[in-house]
Amino acid sequence: MYKFIIKEKGKELRDVPVEKSRLNIGRDTSNDIALEDDSVSACHFSVYIKRDKVLLKDEDSLNGTFVGNSRDRVKTAELKAGDIIRVGHTLIKLVQVPDAPPVQEFVRRQPPREAHTIVASNIRLMEKELDSVEARLGALRASGAGIPAGEIDSLSDPFVSARNKLSEVGKSYDRLSALYEASKYIISGFDLEQRLNLVMDAAIDVLQAERGFLMLKNDQSDELKVVVKRKIGGEELDELSLSMSVAAEVARTGESRLTSNAAKDPFFRDRGSIIMHKIVSIMCVPLKIEERVLGVIYLDNRISEGVFDESDKELFSAFASLSAIAIENARLFQKLQYEEKIRATMSRNLPTGVVEMLMKNPEDWKPGGTLQKVTVLFSDIRGFTRLSAGMPPDTTMAMLNEYFDEMSKIIFAHQGTLDKFMGDGIMAIFGAPFSYGDDADRAVQAAVDMIQRVQILKERARETGKQSFDIGIGVNTGAAIAGNVGTLERMDYTVIGDMVNTAFRLTSAAGRNQILISKETKSNLQAVLDLNDMGRIKTKDVVVEAYEVIVPPVQDGQVALHDETMREPGR
Repeated sequence: MYKFIIKEKGKELRDVPVEKSRLNIGRDTSNDIALEDDSVSACHFSVYIKRDKVLLKDEDSLNGTFVGNSRDRVKTAELKAGDIIRVGHTLIKLVQVPDAPPVQEFVRRQPPREAHTIVASNIRLMEKELDSVEARLGALRASGAGIPAGEIDSLSDPFVSARNKLSEVGKSYDRLSALYEASKYIISGFDLEQRLNLVMDAAIDVLQAERGFLMLKNDQSDELKVVVKRKIGGEELDELSLSMSVAAEVARTGESRLTSNAAKDPFFRDRGSIIMHKIVSIMCVPLKIEERVLGVIYLDNRISEGVFDESDKELFSAFASLSAIAIENARLFQKLQYEEKIRATMSRNLPTGVVEMLMKNPEDWKPGGTLQKVTVLFSDIRGFTRLSAGMPPDTTMAMLNEYFDEMSKIIFAHQGTLDKFMGDGIMAIFGAPFSYGDDADRAVQAAVDMIQRVQILKERARETGKQSFDIGIGVNTGAAIAGNVGTLERMDYTVIGDMVNTAFRLTSAAGRNQILISKETKSNLQAVLDLNDMGRIKTKDVVVEAYEVIVPPVQDGQVALHDETMREPGR
């Protein structure tokens, strides 16, 4: 097992355990490991865990990925424990930590501790004592001491029987002890793939099956899917030559099935797959939580009869129930991680209330689009290229980030959807994915608040000697195609259509700290606003009928109100 020790600029060290076979690392919050480093790409690199190898793959990052002290960018690399990955201003060290020992170690009879050791020792001691008594009786029979052989046999038979029963007890105890040790590791983590492999390894190694298959049910169709398949010794199986009908029966009924000789067992003997693959011994147990079957574990042997018995079935059925709980916990953990990733993705664009509604109805957040009426807002910093040319890069980024943060809070406060940042510009949507009936009013009021907030920030910058700027805003209302672009893991909500282009043109035409809205937006307003008819404005390639929204000057009392609103933006 591995973990990453991460050092980000200006932050404390943090440990991140590697609990998945693949991790994405980058600036975006949808990654498995999110880095707060502006010089890191959205998804900068990925790490793959493949058995005993750790592989790194750069995901076409802008500033590159470096390993150790090398100045050469790496596209792919095999990592070793102790390697340091350098991305942007962040250092990430790969560290190996003690892992769950392989299940095979339990089976090779590493002595259990404390009470287990005492029980095992007593069983072995009794076996030796019975062996000694049996040997003495055998010597007495051979000596011809005048005692009839029948009398010696009558004394010997109970000892032989006791010896055989004790041997069975010892065998069962060994298996119970091994499964107990294995179960501690199976329930100790949440990596689903690792849990499945541990269960399969324990099943084959403890019960000495020739082959094993672990199958899980599809929640919708109840169809069984093989997720792990093994030969004894841990080797992967290439073929699926098992009796699926037996597995399906166990999954359907929730009852275990066992045969020591499939050819003579009425339940098994007429099944085509058993005849075709010459399967002799079979044990199939359900992975069950109460009455709910998650899947089955199927073990068989094509060589020997009597490999499994009733005590094995009872023992392993109990182990399978424990394994089912571990698998279900891992699944739930995986689901929670997935939901958090989706929540983080949506939270970049949407107010918290909208996110919660979509989490309850995830079908509303799937790829696809609908034609609906929306109001689109664009804002743009005036003269940003000239302004940033005379500033250090880190100062420019800090100024932009503060501006984006303040504007995002206002957009969310009016239940808008933050579509994207475009250089120094912002695009926001009102009326999608949910309409509130007064979306045009919300968009225009958000624009007014944005202008007023910039004026407040400008005054504070002047007091502290910092650079300040002005913005222009354009707003348009109309029909657009609204929907998600991407995948559930990486999805952006957006709108497309001519009305979006019109909003952008209005922004380009707006002056410093000016809001221009279209005729369509004006006709959708419910509130009476102070507007100035600008007539027909010629933009780059079209003429737009526009109105200026008169922004009231910020009064002293409003500054505190604005500050309070920014702390609690209604998210």
